[in-house]
Parts: sequence; structure tokens; C-alpha cells
Amino acid sequence: MAVEISITTTVLPGGKIELISPEFIAGQQATIRITLEEAHAPIRESNSDQPSPINRRAFMQLSLAERRRLLSEQADILAADYEQDLDWQQLQADDFVDY
Repeated sequence: MAVEISITTTVLPGGKIELISPEFIAGQQATIRITLEEAHAPIRESNSDQPSPINRRAFMQLSLAERRRLLSEQADILAADYEQDLDWQQLQADDFVDY
């Protein structure tokens, strides 16, 4: 008699899915049916205030206006970081002297 097992998992990098269950017996035949939930890939990998890596494929699926908004948001965060670090400004303010 066939036994039906339902497992919810996350697709791993490389499109891999790993299934582990104590009910699996080595060498046993199994038929796998996969239902992919309709979901959009996350644009940002984290929810912090710091700039984070962007999922490039998901990013390119966005409208031009949304891409510009996200890039502007990251630029504002980076600009604030540069304004706090005055060392680079002092280096650019010095004159070059030939010896």
C-alpha cells in the first residue's frame, strides 16, 4: 500500500531540493510530485538599514521606476556613510606637490 508524505521545503541554491524523512527506506522506490508556490524572488536578502546584496534577476523584473527608487535609496544610505568619514575628504583637499 502506498503512503503519501507531504513535506514543505525551500529550494536550495542551484535549484536543488533536499528531502529527508525517517519514513524513507534506502532503496525504496518513490514518486515525487513538486508544487512550486508562486512567489517572487526577494529583491533584498535582508531587512536591515544597510545596503544589502540584490537578487539581480528579481531586480531586473521590476519596473524602471522601482529600480531607480531602490538605487536612490541605497545611494542615500552610502552618501550618509561617506559624510561621516572625513578622512577621504581631507585627502582630496590637499594640493599635489612635485618634488
